[in-house]
Amino acid sequence: MAARGSWWRFGLLLLLLTGCTASSGELGLTAGVLAPCPPSPNCVCSEDPEAAGYVAPLIFSGEPAAAWTEIQSCINALGGEVRKVEENYLWATFESDLFHFVDDLELRLSAAKQRIQVRSAARVGYWDLGVNADRVEALRKMFAQRER
Repeated sequence: MAARGSWWRFGLLLLLLTGCTASSGELGLTAGVLAPCPPSPNCVCSEDPEAAGYVAPLIFSGEPAAAWTEIQSCINALGGEVRKVEENYLWATFESDLFHFVDDLELRLSAAKQRIQVRSAARVGYWDLGVNADRVEALRKMFAQRER
């Protein structure tokens, strides 16, 4: 009987994560900035300080090209796969181990301000259990250590 209750809770959690689908939005830059997050709590972004999913941009002090190369190295070290790199835009994906959910990470290089704007969002599901926010903070920490 206990197993039946566990499966019920597991099913409910899975429904919360995937059943109520909320698209993370379009990829790429729109009017030169990253897309805002949807109203669901499965996305973080540094482009809109007033949004619920706001995170600070990444800051660098060296040459923009070196920072852009280093952030790609950090993404790979965290298990991400860089899919597209342009002069000031990067798209990478991360896949969860257990259910193989895919999250999209987008970065926008703001060379003049020595900032890298960031957006990380789940492709499906309503709530991501804070995974995207945690990923951005892990990326921030690794990038800051390597930037020194």
